[in-house]
Amino acid sequence: MPTRRSPFSVVIAGVILAACSDSATNIVPVDVSTPATSPVALASQTLNCSANVPARTVSCMDAQAGNVSRSPIIVGGQNVYVKLTSSNLVYNSGTGSFAFDVTVQNLAPQAMGTSDGTTGDGTGINVFFQQLPVLTSGSGAVTVTNATGTNGTFLQANQTFYTYPGNKLGGDNILSQGETSSTLNWQFNVPASVTTFSFSVYVSANVAAPNGYITLTSSPSMMAAASQALSATVKSAVGNTIVGQTVSFGTSDAAVATVASDGTVTGVGPGTATITATSTTRSGTAAINVCPTLALGGVYEFTGTAAASFCLGGMGAGQEYVVIPYNGDNAASVALSVTASNLTAVSGNPSPSMAPGDAITVASLFQPTRDYSFEKKLRNEEIALARQLGGQPARSRSRLPGATGAITPGVPLVGATMSLNMLQNACSTSSTTATVKSVGTHIIIMEDNTNPPNQPLTSEYDAMAATFDNLVYPAVTAAFGTPNDIDNNGGRVIAVFTAAVNDLTPSPSSSYVGGYFYSRDLYTAGVCAGSNVGEMFYMLAMDSLGAHGNVRSSSLIKSQSVGTMGHEFQHLINASRRNLPTNEDSWLNEGMSHIAEEKIYYAATSTNPGGNIAYADIHPGGSFTQSYNDYSSNNIGRLYSWLAAPDANAATDASASLAQRGSAWAFLRYALDRKGGTENTLLAALAGGPDIGRTNLTNRLGTSMDTWLKDFVVAAYADDAGISAGSTYLMPSWNFRDIYPHLNYGSGFVYALKTADPTSGVGQSLTLAANGVGYVRLGVGASVFSTVSVAKSGGGALPSNLSVMVLRRK
Repeated sequence: MPTRRSPFSVVIAGVILAACSDSATNIVPVDVSTPATSPVALASQTLNCSANVPARTVSCMDAQAGNVSRSPIIVGGQNVYVKLTSSNLVYNSGTGSFAFDVTVQNLAPQAMGTSDGTTGDGTGINVFFQQLPVLTSGSGAVTVTNATGTNGTFLQANQTFYTYPGNKLGGDNILSQGETSSTLNWQFNVPASVTTFSFSVYVSANVAAPNGYITLTSSPSMMAAASQALSATVKSAVGNTIVGQTVSFGTSDAAVATVASDGTVTGVGPGTATITATSTTRSGTAAINVCPTLALGGVYEFTGTAAASFCLGGMGAGQEYVVIPYNGDNAASVALSVTASNLTAVSGNPSPSMAPGDAITVASLFQPTRDYSFEKKLRNEEIALARQLGGQPARSRSRLPGATGAITPGVPLVGATMSLNMLQNACSTSSTTATVKSVGTHIIIMEDNTNPPNQPLTSEYDAMAATFDNLVYPAVTAAFGTPNDIDNNGGRVIAVFTAAVNDLTPSPSSSYVGGYFYSRDLYTAGVCAGSNVGEMFYMLAMDSLGAHGNVRSSSLIKSQSVGTMGHEFQHLINASRRNLPTNEDSWLNEGMSHIAEEKIYYAATSTNPGGNIAYADIHPGGSFTQSYNDYSSNNIGRLYSWLAAPDANAATDASASLAQRGSAWAFLRYALDRKGGTENTLLAALAGGPDIGRTNLTNRLGTSMDTWLKDFVVAAYADDAGISAGSTYLMPSWNFRDIYPHLNYGSGFVYALKTADPTSGVGQSLTLAANGVGYVRLGVGASVFSTVSVAKSGGGALPSNLSVMVLRRK
């Protein structure tokens, strides 16, 4: 009857791979292409095993461990380099079948069954008999009955062996350190007359470094300008230390780290350098990550593959950083995950708020709110119209006689009427009578005769005209130039207050269209029949009874009209000075109009750019100035929307959202401040074309606007944060960190810049729109290093135009 006994173990020679590493030690194989030396007998290291058949046991004596420099390596040593464990031992005395399952465990420092350390070599692991079974008591002969082969040449010819192929060595077809193979059944023929027998075995397998290797013990991370001494230890193939070897050192990138002849490594600049140690036939490497050494407010930019993984150091007292991934793609979004190790909690300013909140809620200033989606639609229609009329005469200084729905040339008298096309319907014709209400030096104000009753008084229109003449016109034309005068009315622009603007907003609505300029009116009637053939814009009419669906109060008309005129005046100048049908890109066109509003604020307050306007400047004595309410509050409110979602919005996107417009204004203001010189000269060049969009701004700045846009998003955190950021990262005209924490937009008194504070080892997900940016704050403790990984969600390489800036904030 078959008899099952308890498992037994035998340990045999083993081979290992040198690609094992941890945070302090790296082992790299040497070249294994050189043929192995001739086999060397290892009789003194043979692992002798004996079997007792009646007792159903097999035991092996420990032998001296060792190896020779050959490929594959052959070693011996019970529980030193490998371990063979048997199970399911069965003996059938009737048939003489003596069978058991055996696994091989790798206990050595190199992976087995591989020549490069990562892929299986196709030969697997061979366990061979240095001595076949020999009878030691009893009678009869013992034979191996199911060996893989008997033609092996390991230490001599025709040696019997068992092969553990790659599929028994794990999913990667190699046996790594500590890994155990699948079982292989060994079968002997042992007659019942046999009492005891013995045999000896070895393991033969390929490894990556058959001649041995060098281990380098080091700190894997260090600060730039710091030094550390590497410890190099020469090892045999199975990890035994070899003394008396001369080792030399080298570096893969001297711009990252240098290494002296004694193994002292000095950090030079951020990045990863591979330090190599070599002896006559052995080598080893250590990857050294050099972290940026930043002063408070200092910035370092990682790009390309360097952005995927880098280190940050806490140095002696601990430091805090803001990691700022910026999507430089102008069209596509990207989803990322930012993960950092060894983090401590961030604390203190900038948090990002800097100042305490005051009990001032400003949301009421924006009720009802401007409907910017309409203006986006209108700008797109203008571009489409320009393309449709491409090749036609762009503009004319003389009006075609007999044109219907067109401005009467010359300077009209108050009370004169004109037949105008009030509808926003491209070149379709329509005719509505409007009456001249006020004639200023630079503006003519008209009123649609079909407006609801109770329109502004003549004196109120005169006040608007005077403000336009004395404030808006000089401020905006000084910046952007003067428009043409195709209606021959002395260079005046026409503002017609018409309920046709009111009708653009459905009823009921909490938003409104304040007015608009439409480049349709700059074409001759022969090119566009619906053109009014003159420089004009359309204004929201007062509607105290809501006859056109929504109540539009006198206070709303008075508070927003002049600012709207300034905004639309820039659009008019921009289109008039260009050779239509070339229209400026919407994002830049709108950004310049918001700069026009700011220019009016400067003129109204007798201030200039660069003054770092703070809360006390816009709210002296406990109330907002009228100039702030009329000309700056909307810019501040729009920028707040971008600060709350900088990952989803950008200055250059086509959304025309509050966030886009706010960031476009702030970015242009940043660029104007950074460029320096006479900024009105630059603005006039922008408005005059003929370039558009990115090309226009880049050519006017004399450098890539995309580079400055990337710097701008860093400045959004660094400016006025009390961290002494360099001039590249300042916004000298406005102190936003002081203004916003005093204002409540419904989400509290905060500088609303959206930040994330992840915990150690937990990925922070970020989805960045085109030109979108994220802000991830990280704390690193004293004398601790953090590894930061930036990965593309779903895998794959990071986009080539992704930049990761690091700002030291504390």
